[in-house]
Amino acid sequence: MKFIPRDTRDHSADSIADRRFRRLKGKTIKKIILDKFLNQYGYDKGFVTANAIVEDLLITIEQYYRFSDNSLLKHGQIVWMAVPVDEYPQKGKSMHQTALKPVVIDLINDDDILAVKLRTHHRTIRVNKIERWTQQAFDQGALLSQLDLAILLGVNEYTAGNYVRGKSIHRSYTD
Repeated sequence: MKFIPRDTRDHSADSIADRRFRRLKGKTIKKIILDKFLNQYGYDKGFVTANAIVEDLLITIEQYYRFSDNSLLKHGQIVWMAVPVDEYPQKGKSMHQTALKPVVIDLINDDDILAVKLRTHHRTIRVNKIERWTQQAFDQGALLSQLDLAILLGVNEYTAGNYVRGKSIHRSYTD
């Protein structure tokens, strides 16, 4: 009878977090193009040269096809419709009557991926995302509602509101 090969990988929490980090870090446009160079196009000059070419291509594309800071989405960014800062609120005013402005926010960034490796608590990650998203929207002249934040986080409005209030209370003690 043959023996079943055992899984001898390290299954500690740190090792699992590191494997998750490497999987997430590999999901980039750079990785896709590099893979095409090396495996699909038959480029045989080596990884280092192919990597340099891909980096140069990505820089060139960003320089020549980016008309403004918001015209070309990067990996991990989304366009979200937010309410302009100067939109005057009124009683009974529906979202249908409210002006909207498209903003580009970093849904996922390198800090979020690094947090997976560091095994950061999900509450801390979510609070950091809320702070980043609201600041990015404000920098572009718009505001995100608690419903917007809830949808982006995949939680309900009550939870998103608690994250917002928890961060603002924490900041008032530290400032």
